[in-house]
Amino acid sequence: MRFGSLLAAALTGAILDGASSASCHVASQLKVMSFNLRTSIANDPCPSGCWEQRKWRVKQLVEKYEPDLIGTQEGAPDQIQFFQDQLSFASTGECAGDCQWNERDSIFYKTARWELLETSTFALSDTPDVLPSNTWGLQYLRAAVIARFRDKTTNRVVCMLNTHFDISLGQSQSSVLVAKRLSQRCQPEDTVLMTGDLNVVPQSSAVQYLANQGPIDGGYTPIPMYDTLTAAGAGGPTWIGSSFGNIPVGSKFDYIFSRRDDHTCLRNGTIVVDTFDGYSSSDHATQQESAASTQLKVMSFNVRTSLANDKCPSGCWEQRKWRAKQLVEKYQPDLIGTQEGAPDQIEFFTSNMSFASLGECAGECKWNERNSIFYKPERWEVLENTTFALSDTPEVLGSNTWDLEYLRAAVIARLRDRSSNRVVCILNTHYDITRGQNQSSVLVTERMSEYCQDGDAVFMTGDLNAIPTTAAVKYLANEMPLNGSYTPIPMYDSLTAAGAGNATWIGNGFGNHTWEPYKFDYIFTRDDPETCLQGASVLVDLFDGFSSSDHAVPISEFCLGWQCSNCIGREESKQGVQVQLGLSMSV
Repeated sequence: MRFGSLLAAALTGAILDGASSASCHVASQLKVMSFNLRTSIANDPCPSGCWEQRKWRVKQLVEKYEPDLIGTQEGAPDQIQFFQDQLSFASTGECAGDCQWNERDSIFYKTARWELLETSTFALSDTPDVLPSNTWGLQYLRAAVIARFRDKTTNRVVCMLNTHFDISLGQSQSSVLVAKRLSQRCQPEDTVLMTGDLNVVPQSSAVQYLANQGPIDGGYTPIPMYDTLTAAGAGGPTWIGSSFGNIPVGSKFDYIFSRRDDHTCLRNGTIVVDTFDGYSSSDHATQQESAASTQLKVMSFNVRTSLANDKCPSGCWEQRKWRAKQLVEKYQPDLIGTQEGAPDQIEFFTSNMSFASLGECAGECKWNERNSIFYKPERWEVLENTTFALSDTPEVLGSNTWDLEYLRAAVIARLRDRSSNRVVCILNTHYDITRGQNQSSVLVTERMSEYCQDGDAVFMTGDLNAIPTTAAVKYLANEMPLNGSYTPIPMYDSLTAAGAGNATWIGNGFGNHTWEPYKFDYIFTRDDPETCLQGASVLVDLFDGFSSSDHAVPISEFCLGWQCSNCIGREESKQGVQVQLGLSMSV
Protein backbone atom coordinates (compact mmCIF):
# COMPACT_ATOMS: atom_id res chain seq x y z
CA MET A 1 0.00 0.00 0.00
CA ARG A 2 1.41 3.39 -0.97
CA PHE A 3 0.44 5.18 2.19
CA GLY A 4 -1.22 8.48 1.91
CA SER A 5 -0.89 12.09 1.44
CA LEU A 6 -2.60 15.26 2.22
CA LEU A 7 -3.78 16.96 -0.82
CA ALA A 8 -5.21 20.26 0.15
CA ALA A 9 -6.74 21.98 -2.81
CA ALA A 10 -8.80 25.02 -2.16
CA LEU A 11 -11.66 25.18 -4.57
CA THR A 12 -14.28 27.81 -4.23
CA GLY A 13 -17.76 27.44 -5.58
CA ALA A 14 -21.37 28.13 -4.89
CA ILE A 15 -24.62 26.36 -4.23
CA LEU A 16 -27.24 28.46 -5.88
CA ASP A 17 -30.77 29.29 -4.97
CA GLY A 18 -32.78 28.57 -8.09
CA ALA A 19 -30.46 30.57 -10.33
CA SER A 20 -28.35 29.66 -13.29
CA SER A 21 -24.69 29.06 -12.57
CA ALA A 22 -23.90 31.83 -15.00
CA SER A 23 -25.36 34.46 -12.69
CA CYS A 24 -24.27 32.65 -9.52
CA HIS A 25 -26.87 33.96 -7.05
CA VAL A 26 -25.69 32.21 -3.94
CA ALA A 27 -27.79 30.62 -1.24
CA SER A 28 -25.03 29.01 0.83
CA GLN A 29 -21.29 28.53 0.99
CA LEU A 30 -19.61 25.16 0.85
CA LYS A 31 -15.96 24.15 1.24
CA VAL A 32 -14.99 20.59 0.41
CA MET A 33 -11.67 18.94 1.18
CA SER A 34 -10.13 15.67 -0.03
CA PHE A 35 -7.43 14.54 2.37
CA ASN A 36 -5.23 11.44 2.24
CA LEU A 37 -4.18 11.31 5.88
CA ARG A 38 -1.16 9.03 5.41
CA THR A 39 -2.11 6.21 7.73
CA SER A 40 -0.58 6.10 11.19
CA ILE A 41 -0.06 2.36 10.69
CA ALA A 42 2.91 3.23 8.45
CA ASN A 43 4.97 4.24 11.53
CA ASP A 44 6.85 7.01 9.72
CA PRO A 45 9.77 8.50 11.66
CA CYS A 46 9.51 11.63 13.79
CA PRO A 47 9.57 14.56 13.47
CA SER A 48 8.62 14.62 9.77
CA GLY A 49 6.17 11.75 9.36
CA CYS A 50 4.97 10.26 12.63
CA TRP A 51 1.28 10.75 13.29
CA GLU A 52 1.96 11.90 16.84
CA GLN A 53 3.47 15.10 15.44
CA ARG A 54 1.66 15.28 12.11
CA LYS A 55 -1.77 15.31 13.72
CA TRP A 56 -1.19 18.82 15.08
CA ARG A 57 -0.27 20.01 11.59
CA VAL A 58 -3.47 18.45 10.31
CA LYS A 59 -5.42 20.29 12.99
CA GLN A 60 -3.85 23.63 12.05
CA LEU A 61 -4.51 23.07 8.35
CA VAL A 62 -8.16 22.16 8.84
CA GLU A 63 -8.70 25.09 11.21
CA LYS A 64 -7.04 27.44 8.72
CA TYR A 65 -9.16 26.45 5.69
CA GLU A 66 -12.38 25.58 7.54
CA PRO A 67 -13.81 22.93 5.22
CA ASP A 68 -17.47 22.02 5.57
CA LEU A 69 -17.05 18.47 4.28
CA ILE A 70 -13.87 16.39 4.24
CA GLY A 71 -13.30 13.13 2.39
CA THR A 72 -10.36 11.32 4.00
CA GLN A 73 -8.43 8.29 2.84
CA GLU A 74 -6.16 5.89 4.77
CA GLY A 75 -7.71 6.67 8.13
CA ALA A 76 -6.67 4.43 11.04
CA PRO A 77 -8.80 4.27 14.22
CA ASP A 78 -6.63 6.77 16.13
CA GLN A 79 -6.78 9.23 13.22
CA ILE A 80 -10.56 9.04 12.93
CA GLN A 81 -10.83 9.57 16.67
CA PHE A 82 -8.55 12.61 16.49
CA PHE A 83 -10.83 14.33 13.99
CA GLN A 84 -13.84 13.69 16.17
CA ASP A 85 -12.23 14.77 19.43
CA GLN A 86 -9.99 17.66 18.37
CA LEU A 87 -11.84 19.11 15.38
CA SER A 88 -15.48 18.54 16.39
CA PHE A 89 -16.42 16.60 13.26
CA ALA A 90 -18.77 13.66 13.02
CA SER A 91 -17.93 10.97 10.47
CA THR A 92 -19.55 8.31 8.33
CA GLY A 93 -17.87 5.36 6.64
CA GLU A 94 -16.74 1.83 7.53
CA CYS A 95 -13.38 0.12 7.32
CA ALA A 96 -12.52 -1.80 4.16
CA GLY A 97 -11.66 -4.81 6.34
CA ASP A 98 -10.39 -5.39 9.88
CA CYS A 99 -9.95 -1.81 11.14
CA GLN A 100 -6.67 -2.67 12.86
CA TRP A 101 -4.98 -3.27 9.48
CA ASN A 102 -7.24 -1.72 6.85
CA GLU A 103 -8.08 1.87 6.07
CA ARG A 104 -11.36 3.59 6.67
CA ASP A 105 -12.40 6.10 4.02
CA SER A 106 -14.58 8.63 5.81
CA ILE A 107 -16.68 11.69 5.18
CA PHE A 108 -16.39 14.21 8.01
CA TYR A 109 -19.13 16.77 8.57
CA LYS A 110 -20.36 19.26 11.17
CA THR A 111 -23.61 18.14 12.75
CA ALA A 112 -24.58 21.73 13.48
CA ARG A 113 -24.92 22.33 9.74
CA TRP A 114 -25.61 18.94 8.20
CA GLU A 115 -28.28 16.30 8.72
CA LEU A 116 -27.14 12.88 7.53
CA LEU A 117 -29.99 11.52 5.39
CA GLU A 118 -28.47 8.22 4.30
CA THR A 119 -25.07 6.57 4.09
CA SER A 120 -23.50 3.30 2.99
CA THR A 121 -20.05 1.82 2.51
CA PHE A 122 -19.31 -0.68 -0.24
CA ALA A 123 -16.29 -2.69 -1.31
CA LEU A 124 -14.42 -2.03 -4.53
CA SER A 125 -15.10 -5.46 -5.94
CA ASP A 126 -17.61 -7.46 -7.97
CA THR A 127 -19.47 -8.07 -4.69
CA PRO A 128 -19.62 -4.50 -3.39
CA ASP A 129 -22.21 -5.16 -0.70
CA VAL A 130 -19.95 -7.73 0.96
CA LEU A 131 -17.45 -6.00 3.27
CA PRO A 132 -14.68 -7.05 3.05
CA SER A 133 -14.37 -8.50 -0.44
CA ASN A 134 -11.67 -8.44 -3.10
CA THR A 135 -12.44 -10.01 -6.48
CA TRP A 136 -10.04 -7.90 -8.59
CA GLY A 137 -6.75 -9.03 -7.04
CA LEU A 138 -6.19 -5.67 -5.35
CA GLN A 139 -3.07 -5.27 -3.24
CA TYR A 140 -5.17 -4.04 -0.31
CA LEU A 141 -8.85 -4.14 0.53
CA ARG A 142 -10.53 -1.01 -0.82
CA ALA A 143 -13.92 0.58 -0.24
CA ALA A 144 -15.98 3.71 -0.84
CA VAL A 145 -18.47 5.61 1.29
CA ILE A 146 -21.41 7.51 -0.16
CA ALA A 147 -23.75 9.76 1.81
CA ARG A 148 -26.47 12.34 1.34
CA PHE A 149 -26.53 15.40 3.61
CA ARG A 150 -29.19 18.07 4.05
CA ASP A 151 -28.07 21.60 4.82
CA LYS A 152 -30.20 22.52 7.85
CA THR A 153 -30.30 26.18 6.84
CA THR A 154 -31.09 26.01 3.12
CA ASN A 155 -32.47 22.45 2.79
CA ARG A 156 -30.09 21.86 -0.13
CA VAL A 157 -28.87 18.27 -0.38
CA VAL A 158 -25.29 17.25 -1.10
CA CYS A 159 -24.59 13.72 -2.35
CA MET A 160 -20.93 12.88 -1.76
CA LEU A 161 -18.77 9.83 -2.41
CA ASN A 162 -15.25 9.35 -1.05
CA THR A 163 -12.88 6.56 -2.01
CA HIS A 164 -9.31 5.31 -2.44
CA PHE A 165 -8.46 3.23 -5.52
CA ASP A 166 -5.80 0.52 -5.51
CA ILE A 167 -2.23 1.33 -6.51
CA SER A 168 -2.11 -0.73 -9.69
CA LEU A 169 -5.16 -2.96 -10.18
CA GLY A 170 -8.91 -2.55 -10.57
CA GLN A 171 -8.85 1.19 -11.18
CA SER A 172 -11.07 1.10 -14.26
CA GLN A 173 -13.48 -1.31 -12.57
CA SER A 174 -13.55 0.99 -9.56
CA SER A 175 -14.50 3.99 -11.70
CA VAL A 176 -17.36 2.06 -13.29
CA LEU A 177 -18.59 0.92 -9.87
CA VAL A 178 -18.46 4.30 -8.10
CA ALA A 179 -20.13 6.05 -11.04
CA LYS A 180 -22.90 3.47 -10.98
CA ARG A 181 -23.43 3.96 -7.23
CA LEU A 182 -23.48 7.74 -7.60
CA SER A 183 -26.08 7.50 -10.35
CA GLN A 184 -28.22 5.20 -8.20
CA ARG A 185 -27.99 7.08 -4.88
CA CYS A 186 -27.81 10.76 -5.88
CA GLN A 187 -31.04 12.54 -6.76
CA PRO A 188 -31.48 14.90 -9.75
CA GLU A 189 -31.48 18.05 -7.57
CA ASP A 190 -28.54 17.01 -5.37
CA THR A 191 -25.17 18.73 -5.54
CA VAL A 192 -22.92 15.78 -6.45
CA LEU A 193 -19.31 15.52 -5.25
CA MET A 194 -16.68 12.82 -5.39
CA THR A 195 -13.40 13.02 -3.46
CA GLY A 196 -10.56 10.57 -3.48
CA ASP A 197 -7.02 9.39 -4.00
CA LEU A 198 -7.44 7.47 -7.24
CA ASN A 199 -3.78 6.49 -7.68
CA VAL A 200 -4.03 7.33 -11.39
CA VAL A 201 -3.11 10.33 -13.52
CA PRO A 202 -5.64 12.47 -15.43
CA GLN A 203 -4.85 10.75 -18.75
CA SER A 204 -5.81 7.31 -17.42
CA SER A 205 -8.96 5.59 -18.60
CA ALA A 206 -10.27 5.55 -15.02
CA VAL A 207 -10.21 9.35 -14.75
CA GLN A 208 -11.26 9.96 -18.35
CA TYR A 209 -14.32 7.78 -17.73
CA LEU A 210 -15.39 9.75 -14.66
CA ALA A 211 -15.01 12.99 -16.64
CA ASN A 212 -17.06 11.57 -19.54
CA GLN A 213 -14.01 11.89 -21.79
CA GLY A 214 -13.78 8.22 -22.72
CA PRO A 215 -15.56 4.86 -22.40
CA ILE A 216 -14.69 1.74 -20.44
CA ASP A 217 -15.74 -1.56 -22.01
CA GLY A 218 -17.64 0.42 -24.64
CA GLY A 219 -19.83 2.33 -22.20
CA TYR A 220 -19.73 5.91 -20.91
CA THR A 221 -20.36 6.98 -17.32
CA PRO A 222 -24.01 7.22 -16.22
CA ILE A 223 -23.22 10.39 -14.24
CA PRO A 224 -20.87 12.75 -16.13
CA MET A 225 -18.66 14.86 -13.85
CA TYR A 226 -15.64 17.14 -14.20
CA ASP A 227 -12.40 17.53 -12.29
CA THR A 228 -12.97 20.76 -10.40
CA LEU A 229 -9.31 21.39 -9.67
CA THR A 230 -8.30 21.19 -13.32
CA ALA A 231 -11.30 23.33 -14.26
CA ALA A 232 -10.09 25.91 -11.75
CA GLY A 233 -6.57 25.91 -13.19
CA ALA A 234 -5.10 23.94 -10.29
CA GLY A 235 -4.54 20.59 -11.96
CA GLY A 236 -0.93 20.07 -10.90
CA PRO A 237 0.74 17.09 -9.20
CA THR A 238 -0.20 16.11 -5.65
CA TRP A 239 2.37 13.49 -4.61
CA ILE A 240 5.17 14.65 -2.27
CA GLY A 241 6.47 11.43 -0.77
CA SER A 242 8.32 10.62 2.42
CA SER A 243 10.06 14.00 2.70
CA PHE A 244 6.84 15.59 3.99
CA GLY A 245 7.96 18.84 2.40
CA ASN A 246 6.02 21.21 0.20
CA ILE A 247 7.36 20.37 -3.26
CA PRO A 248 5.51 17.79 -5.36
CA VAL A 249 7.82 15.27 -7.03
CA GLY A 250 5.32 12.98 -8.70
CA SER A 251 1.94 12.78 -10.35
CA LYS A 252 -1.57 13.96 -9.71
CA PHE A 253 -3.48 11.25 -7.87
CA ASP A 254 -6.02 13.21 -5.82
CA TYR A 255 -9.28 14.59 -7.18
CA ILE A 256 -12.48 16.39 -6.41
CA PHE A 257 -15.13 15.77 -9.05
CA SER A 258 -18.51 17.44 -9.33
CA ARG A 259 -21.56 17.08 -11.54
CA ARG A 260 -22.42 20.15 -13.61
CA ASP A 261 -25.82 21.53 -12.72
CA ASP A 262 -27.71 24.80 -12.52
CA HIS A 263 -27.43 25.20 -8.75
CA THR A 264 -23.76 24.43 -8.10
CA CYS A 265 -21.24 27.06 -9.16
CA LEU A 266 -17.50 26.39 -9.09
CA ARG A 267 -15.62 29.58 -8.30
CA ASN A 268 -11.90 28.73 -8.05
CA GLY A 269 -9.53 26.08 -6.83
CA THR A 270 -6.08 25.63 -5.35
CA ILE A 271 -4.02 22.66 -4.27
CA VAL A 272 -2.41 23.74 -1.03
CA VAL A 273 0.35 22.15 0.98
CA ASP A 274 1.04 24.34 3.95
CA THR A 275 3.94 23.47 6.22
CA PHE A 276 3.85 23.74 10.00
CA ASP A 277 7.07 23.41 12.04
CA GLY A 278 8.81 22.82 8.71
CA TYR A 279 6.80 19.84 7.47
CA SER A 280 3.56 19.14 5.63
CA SER A 281 0.60 17.30 7.07
CA SER A 282 0.93 14.31 4.75
CA ASP A 283 2.94 12.82 1.90
CA HIS A 284 0.58 14.18 -0.78
CA ALA A 285 0.33 17.87 -1.20
CA THR A 286 0.99 20.70 -3.53
CA GLN A 287 0.50 24.38 -3.19
CA GLN A 288 -0.35 25.62 -6.62
CA GLU A 289 -2.19 28.87 -6.88
CA SER A 290 -3.25 29.24 -10.48
CA ALA A 291 -5.78 31.48 -12.10
CA ALA A 292 -9.04 29.62 -12.51
CA SER A 293 -9.51 31.19 -15.88
CA THR A 294 -7.66 31.45 -19.16
CA GLN A 295 -7.85 33.91 -22.04
CA LEU A 296 -8.65 32.88 -25.59
CA LYS A 297 -8.78 34.83 -28.85
CA VAL A 298 -10.55 33.18 -31.78
CA MET A 299 -10.27 34.50 -35.35
CA SER A 300 -12.21 33.61 -38.50
CA PHE A 301 -10.23 34.50 -41.61
CA ASN A 302 -11.26 34.01 -45.24
CA VAL A 303 -7.80 34.32 -46.75
CA ARG A 304 -9.06 34.82 -50.34
CA THR A 305 -7.55 31.92 -52.25
CA SER A 306 -4.33 32.52 -54.13
CA LEU A 307 -5.84 30.45 -56.96
CA ALA A 308 -7.90 33.54 -57.88
CA ASN A 309 -4.77 35.25 -59.28
CA ASP A 310 -5.87 38.72 -58.16
CA LYS A 311 -3.86 41.65 -59.42
CA CYS A 312 -0.91 43.21 -57.63
CA PRO A 313 -0.43 45.26 -55.58
CA SER A 314 -3.95 45.14 -54.09
CA GLY A 315 -4.97 41.50 -54.33
CA CYS A 316 -2.15 39.16 -55.29
CA TRP A 317 -1.20 36.71 -52.57
CA GLU A 318 2.48 37.46 -53.01
CA GLN A 319 1.84 40.88 -51.47
CA ARG A 320 -1.25 40.10 -49.40
CA LYS A 321 0.51 37.40 -47.42
CA TRP A 322 2.68 39.98 -45.65
CA ARG A 323 -0.46 41.94 -44.70
CA ALA A 324 -1.97 38.73 -43.35
CA LYS A 325 1.18 38.18 -41.29
CA GLN A 326 1.07 41.72 -39.87
CA LEU A 327 -2.61 41.38 -39.01
CA VAL A 328 -2.13 38.09 -37.18
CA GLU A 329 0.94 39.36 -35.34
CA LYS A 330 -0.90 42.54 -34.33
CA TYR A 331 -3.96 40.80 -32.84
CA GLN A 332 -2.30 37.54 -31.72
CA PRO A 333 -5.18 35.08 -32.02
CA ASP A 334 -4.82 31.76 -30.22
CA LEU A 335 -6.93 29.82 -32.72
CA ILE A 336 -7.66 30.73 -36.34
CA GLY A 337 -10.26 29.18 -38.60
CA THR A 338 -9.33 29.94 -42.22
CA GLN A 339 -11.34 29.47 -45.39
CA GLU A 340 -10.26 29.26 -49.05
CA GLY A 341 -6.71 28.19 -48.23
CA ALA A 342 -4.57 27.02 -51.14
CA PRO A 343 -1.44 24.92 -50.48
CA ASP A 344 0.93 27.90 -50.65
CA GLN A 345 -1.25 29.86 -48.19
CA ILE A 346 -1.36 27.02 -45.67
CA GLU A 347 2.41 26.68 -45.98
CA PHE A 348 2.87 30.41 -45.37
CA PHE A 349 0.95 30.30 -42.07
CA THR A 350 2.88 27.29 -40.81
CA SER A 351 6.31 28.52 -41.96
CA ASN A 352 6.11 32.24 -41.21
CA MET A 353 3.83 32.44 -38.18
CA SER A 354 4.73 29.28 -36.23
CA PHE A 355 1.26 27.80 -36.44
CA ALA A 356 0.41 24.15 -36.98
CA SER A 357 -2.74 23.33 -38.90
CA LEU A 358 -5.55 20.79 -39.05
CA GLY A 359 -7.90 20.09 -41.91
CA GLU A 360 -7.98 18.44 -45.32
CA CYS A 361 -8.84 19.78 -48.76
CA ALA A 362 -12.46 19.59 -49.91
CA GLY A 363 -11.24 17.87 -53.08
CA GLU A 364 -8.01 17.81 -55.05
CA CYS A 365 -5.90 20.43 -53.27
CA LYS A 366 -4.63 21.91 -56.51
CA TRP A 367 -8.10 23.23 -57.35
CA ASN A 368 -10.11 23.09 -54.10
CA GLU A 369 -9.88 25.00 -50.85
CA ARG A 370 -8.69 23.68 -47.55
CA ASN A 371 -10.51 24.99 -44.50
CA SER A 372 -8.02 24.83 -41.65
CA ILE A 373 -7.75 25.33 -37.91
CA PHE A 374 -4.42 26.92 -36.99
CA TYR A 375 -3.04 26.52 -33.47
CA LYS A 376 0.23 26.89 -31.56
CA PRO A 377 1.57 23.44 -30.55
CA GLU A 378 3.33 24.84 -27.48
CA ARG A 379 -0.07 25.78 -26.05
CA TRP A 380 -2.40 23.18 -27.54
CA GLU A 381 -2.43 19.39 -27.61
CA VAL A 382 -4.63 17.97 -30.37
CA LEU A 383 -6.93 15.34 -28.87
CA GLU A 384 -8.82 14.48 -32.06
CA ASN A 385 -9.77 16.00 -35.38
CA THR A 386 -11.58 15.11 -38.59
CA THR A 387 -12.65 16.70 -41.88
CA PHE A 388 -15.98 15.93 -43.55
CA ALA A 389 -17.72 16.97 -46.75
CA LEU A 390 -20.76 19.23 -46.81
CA SER A 391 -22.97 16.65 -48.47
CA ASP A 392 -25.28 13.74 -47.72
CA THR A 393 -22.18 11.53 -47.69
CA PRO A 394 -19.97 13.57 -45.34
CA GLU A 395 -17.40 10.82 -44.80
CA VAL A 396 -16.59 10.88 -48.53
CA LEU A 397 -14.36 13.90 -49.09
CA GLY A 398 -14.90 15.29 -52.55
CA SER A 399 -18.59 14.35 -52.52
CA ASN A 400 -21.25 16.84 -53.62
CA THR A 401 -24.86 15.70 -53.32
CA TRP A 402 -26.40 19.17 -52.93
CA ASP A 403 -25.29 20.47 -56.34
CA LEU A 404 -22.96 23.03 -54.77
CA GLU A 405 -21.03 25.37 -57.02
CA TYR A 406 -17.77 24.25 -55.40
CA LEU A 407 -16.78 21.29 -53.25
CA ARG A 408 -17.14 22.26 -49.59
CA ALA A 409 -15.98 20.73 -46.31
CA ALA A 410 -15.65 21.38 -42.58
CA VAL A 411 -12.93 20.54 -40.07
CA ILE A 412 -13.64 19.90 -36.39
CA ALA A 413 -11.08 19.39 -33.62
CA ARG A 414 -10.75 19.07 -29.87
CA LEU A 415 -7.66 20.69 -28.37
CA ARG A 416 -6.42 20.67 -24.78
CA ASP A 417 -4.77 23.75 -23.31
CA ARG A 418 -1.50 22.42 -21.87
CA SER A 419 -1.48 25.00 -19.06
CA SER A 420 -5.06 24.89 -17.81
CA ASN A 421 -6.16 21.49 -19.19
CA ARG A 422 -9.29 23.12 -20.57
CA VAL A 423 -10.59 21.55 -23.75
CA VAL A 424 -11.79 23.55 -26.74
CA CYS A 425 -13.98 21.98 -29.42
CA ILE A 426 -13.88 24.08 -32.60
CA LEU A 427 -15.40 23.64 -36.06
CA ASN A 428 -14.42 25.69 -39.10
CA THR A 429 -16.22 25.69 -42.44
CA HIS A 430 -17.13 27.54 -45.65
CA TYR A 431 -20.66 27.25 -47.02
CA ASP A 432 -21.46 27.39 -50.72
CA ILE A 433 -22.38 30.71 -52.30
CA THR A 434 -26.01 29.93 -53.14
CA ARG A 435 -26.92 26.32 -52.38
CA GLY A 436 -26.99 23.85 -49.52
CA GLN A 437 -26.66 26.40 -46.75
CA ASN A 438 -29.55 25.06 -44.69
CA GLN A 439 -28.38 21.48 -45.12
CA SER A 440 -24.88 22.58 -44.13
CA SER A 441 -26.11 24.13 -40.88
CA VAL A 442 -27.99 20.96 -39.97
CA LEU A 443 -24.95 18.81 -40.73
CA VAL A 444 -22.35 20.86 -38.86
CA THR A 445 -24.50 21.08 -35.72
CA GLU A 446 -25.12 17.35 -35.80
CA ARG A 447 -21.37 16.78 -35.97
CA MET A 448 -20.65 19.26 -33.19
CA SER A 449 -23.26 17.70 -30.90
CA GLU A 450 -21.69 14.28 -31.50
CA TYR A 451 -18.07 15.40 -31.27
CA CYS A 452 -17.95 18.06 -28.55
CA GLN A 453 -18.07 16.84 -24.94
CA ASP A 454 -19.77 18.22 -21.86
CA GLY A 455 -17.33 20.72 -20.38
CA ASP A 456 -15.71 21.65 -23.69
CA ALA A 457 -15.65 25.30 -24.72
CA VAL A 458 -17.42 25.12 -28.10
CA PHE A 459 -16.75 27.43 -31.07
CA MET A 460 -17.66 27.57 -34.74
CA THR A 461 -15.87 29.81 -37.23
CA GLY A 462 -16.69 30.24 -40.88
CA ASP A 463 -17.64 32.13 -43.99
CA LEU A 464 -21.27 31.03 -44.29
CA ASN A 465 -22.13 33.07 -47.39
CA ALA A 466 -25.39 33.89 -45.59
CA ILE A 467 -26.54 37.01 -43.76
CA PRO A 468 -27.90 36.94 -40.18
CA THR A 469 -31.58 36.93 -41.23
CA THR A 470 -31.30 33.69 -43.22
CA ALA A 471 -32.62 30.37 -41.98
CA ALA A 472 -29.14 28.84 -42.02
CA VAL A 473 -27.82 31.40 -39.51
CA LYS A 474 -30.97 31.59 -37.39
CA TYR A 475 -30.90 27.80 -37.01
CA LEU A 476 -27.36 27.91 -35.64
CA ALA A 477 -28.47 30.56 -33.13
CA ASN A 478 -31.47 28.41 -32.09
CA GLU A 479 -33.86 31.10 -33.35
CA MET A 480 -35.78 28.90 -35.80
CA PRO A 481 -36.08 25.26 -36.84
CA LEU A 482 -35.07 23.56 -40.06
CA ASN A 483 -37.09 20.60 -41.28
CA GLY A 484 -39.23 20.95 -38.16
CA SER A 485 -36.36 20.61 -35.66
CA TYR A 486 -34.14 22.98 -33.71
CA THR A 487 -30.37 22.70 -33.50
CA PRO A 488 -29.01 20.00 -31.15
CA ILE A 489 -26.28 22.40 -29.96
CA PRO A 490 -27.61 25.94 -29.44
CA MET A 491 -25.04 28.69 -29.97
CA TYR A 492 -24.94 32.45 -30.37
CA ASP A 493 -23.11 34.83 -32.70
CA SER A 494 -20.38 36.32 -30.51
CA LEU A 495 -19.83 39.25 -32.87
CA THR A 496 -23.43 40.45 -32.73
CA ALA A 497 -23.54 39.83 -28.96
CA ALA A 498 -20.51 42.10 -28.53
CA GLY A 499 -21.95 44.84 -30.73
CA ALA A 500 -19.70 44.02 -33.68
CA GLY A 501 -22.29 42.51 -35.98
CA ASN A 502 -21.50 44.68 -38.98
CA ALA A 503 -20.91 43.57 -42.56
CA THR A 504 -17.76 41.64 -43.46
CA TRP A 505 -17.70 41.74 -47.29
CA ILE A 506 -15.07 44.10 -48.73
CA GLY A 507 -14.80 42.92 -52.32
CA ASN A 508 -12.05 43.12 -54.90
CA GLY A 509 -11.05 46.65 -54.00
CA PHE A 510 -9.19 45.26 -50.97
CA GLY A 511 -9.90 48.44 -49.03
CA ASN A 512 -11.36 48.97 -45.57
CA HIS A 513 -15.00 49.57 -46.45
CA THR A 514 -17.51 46.77 -45.92
CA TRP A 515 -20.77 46.52 -47.82
CA GLU A 516 -24.06 46.21 -45.95
CA PRO A 517 -25.92 43.96 -45.47
CA TYR A 518 -23.27 41.43 -46.43
CA LYS A 519 -22.19 39.90 -43.18
CA PHE A 520 -20.95 36.45 -44.16
CA ASP A 521 -18.31 35.68 -41.53
CA TYR A 522 -19.11 34.43 -38.02
CA ILE A 523 -17.74 33.21 -34.74
CA PHE A 524 -20.39 31.24 -32.87
CA THR A 525 -20.03 29.83 -29.36
CA ARG A 526 -22.08 27.67 -27.06
CA ASP A 527 -23.46 29.53 -24.06
CA ASP A 528 -22.14 27.87 -20.91
CA PRO A 529 -21.09 29.12 -17.47
CA GLU A 530 -17.37 28.67 -18.19
CA THR A 531 -17.24 30.46 -21.57
CA CYS A 532 -17.28 34.21 -21.05
CA LEU A 533 -17.40 36.55 -24.06
CA GLN A 534 -15.39 39.69 -23.28
CA GLY A 535 -15.16 41.46 -26.63
CA ALA A 536 -15.23 41.18 -30.42
CA SER A 537 -14.24 43.19 -33.48
CA VAL A 538 -14.47 43.03 -37.25
CA LEU A 539 -10.97 43.95 -38.44
CA VAL A 540 -10.46 46.09 -41.55
CA ASP A 541 -6.84 47.10 -40.98
CA LEU A 542 -4.85 48.35 -43.96
CA PHE A 543 -1.16 47.68 -44.56
CA ASP A 544 0.57 49.49 -47.45
CA GLY A 545 -2.86 50.87 -48.31
CA PHE A 546 -4.73 47.60 -48.76
CA SER A 547 -6.50 44.97 -46.67
CA SER A 548 -5.41 41.37 -46.16
CA SER A 549 -8.40 39.88 -47.96
CA ASP A 550 -11.67 40.63 -49.69
CA HIS A 551 -13.39 39.85 -46.37
CA ALA A 552 -13.00 41.72 -43.11
CA VAL A 553 -11.61 39.51 -40.34
CA PRO A 554 -13.70 38.79 -37.22
CA ILE A 555 -11.98 38.17 -33.89
CA SER A 556 -13.64 37.41 -30.54
CA GLU A 557 -12.07 37.39 -27.09
CA PHE A 558 -13.15 34.95 -24.41
CA CYS A 559 -12.30 34.07 -20.85
CA LEU A 560 -12.68 30.39 -19.97
CA GLY A 561 -13.43 29.53 -16.37
CA TRP A 562 -15.76 30.14 -13.45
CA GLN A 563 -13.86 33.16 -12.18
CA CYS A 564 -14.19 35.20 -15.37
CA SER A 565 -15.63 38.67 -15.05
CA ASN A 566 -16.86 41.41 -17.39
CA CYS A 567 -18.79 38.86 -19.40
CA ILE A 568 -20.92 40.37 -22.16
CA GLY A 569 -24.58 39.53 -21.77
CA ARG A 570 -24.05 37.93 -18.37
CA GLU A 571 -25.24 39.17 -15.03
CA GLU A 572 -22.27 39.74 -12.74
CA SER A 573 -23.48 38.61 -9.35
CA LYS A 574 -20.66 36.67 -7.80
CA GLN A 575 -21.37 36.67 -4.08
CA GLY A 576 -20.71 33.11 -3.41
CA VAL A 577 -21.08 29.93 -1.66
CA GLN A 578 -17.59 28.66 -1.23
CA VAL A 579 -16.62 25.06 -1.17
CA GLN A 580 -13.08 24.06 -0.37
CA LEU A 581 -12.00 20.61 -1.17
CA GLY A 582 -8.95 19.36 0.46
CA LEU A 583 -7.12 18.62 -1.69
CA SER A 584 -9.03 21.65 -0.42
CA MET A 585 -11.59 22.84 -2.80
CA SER A 586 -14.68 24.84 -3.01
CA VAL A 587 -17.73 23.93 -4.94
